[in-house]
Amino acid sequence: MPERPWRLVLLAGLAIVAAMALAVVTLSGDREEAEQPAAVALPGAGAPRPSASGDAAGQVRFLRDAESDFDPYLLDSTPEQRSFMRDHYWRLRGYPPTSDAALDWAPPIHFYADLYALYPGDPADRRLIEEHPQWILRDAQGRRLYVPFDCSGGTCPAYAADPGSAGWRAEWIARARAELEKGYAGVFIDNVNMVMRVGDGLGQEVAPLDPRTGEAMTLADWQGYVAAFVREIRDAFPRAEIVHNVIWFAKRSPAVRSEIEAADYVELERGFSDTGIADRQAYSSLLDYVDWVHSLGSSMILEPYDLDDQRRLFELASYFLINEGGDAIASDFEADPGSWWPGWETDLGSPQSPRGRVGGILRRDFERGIVLVNPPGAPQQSFSLPEGYVDLDGAPVETITLGPAQGAILLGAA
Repeated sequence: MPERPWRLVLLAGLAIVAAMALAVVTLSGDREEAEQPAAVALPGAGAPRPSASGDAAGQVRFLRDAESDFDPYLLDSTPEQRSFMRDHYWRLRGYPPTSDAALDWAPPIHFYADLYALYPGDPADRRLIEEHPQWILRDAQGRRLYVPFDCSGGTCPAYAADPGSAGWRAEWIARARAELEKGYAGVFIDNVNMVMRVGDGLGQEVAPLDPRTGEAMTLADWQGYVAAFVREIRDAFPRAEIVHNVIWFAKRSPAVRSEIEAADYVELERGFSDTGIADRQAYSSLLDYVDWVHSLGSSMILEPYDLDDQRRLFELASYFLINEGGDAIASDFEADPGSWWPGWETDLGSPQSPRGRVGGILRRDFERGIVLVNPPGAPQQSFSLPEGYVDLDGAPVETITLGPAQGAILLGAA
């Protein structure tokens, strides 16, 4: 959750040109050759042929979350930096009013808004809290409840507004309308939680009293209110790009389905590098969720945190596994005009196969390369490759070793 209130996403049918098996050789410096596991074949067709034209599923749509560290680029950038941002960023995520200054030159911007947080430290929110105290959810003793995030000393930064309140919904939509009228392309809605996230000042979750029934709010009630709320937002802004930041592991229900269908994009905060995705089953479950979102007509935005060189490659490879052409990836790691990783503009061309598995490795083939991912918790695997593959730095690759939670993007030599 950003710091500023209101500023605050085998190989079935694989086309093989020349069928051949790539022997798997486990590379482990401290093992004798006799101790290596049995070989597993990785089918392939030599180096893919370069193509002059690409396809959106093999390209990167890159989103830069323009939090406070990015303000100098929004407020005091050079013409060259602005040109770079227009060329390299598919979208920005902005935080009014600071991001207002970039609306006339930047790539399309989604403004940030929280679905149900009201910050007493923000003057506009404080006025609403004073004028409409009934919009704040309360426990059975009448005490105000919070969004359970960053709590300390018996209090949390944001009160939890009632997603079922017609007054709060109308106020939220009026605020969003004012931002969209400035020229924003859409809205990033944080905390579209289909798991009830309401708590006391200690950050402990508490079921609020439902103002409409006088009883403890159930999960089904909560989901119904949130789904109806985001449906109202969708109906109010049918042409705006709407992003929902969700808790992806919420149990699927008609209300969860309705929530997803009200979004153009579903954000996966922390992406596939989330520390909670600790084994193959969890990784597979997340892939299944992504497929479900796609089946409902929405696209994904992956936003991994705390990347390094290895996790960055794993995340980008995972992105290519799931990308259907409308998906995007967001990061702040080597993602600025003055510090840019060329991998963020990789173009693999059109996909030549669906996502599939070979020997436990996930693989997807493209016109100009292949993507390999070894899921978290999986054993290390190594593959010998035919001549002609290079990594993203252009270095030839004859053998590749992937440990758990590692990925590779290999390009065919021209």
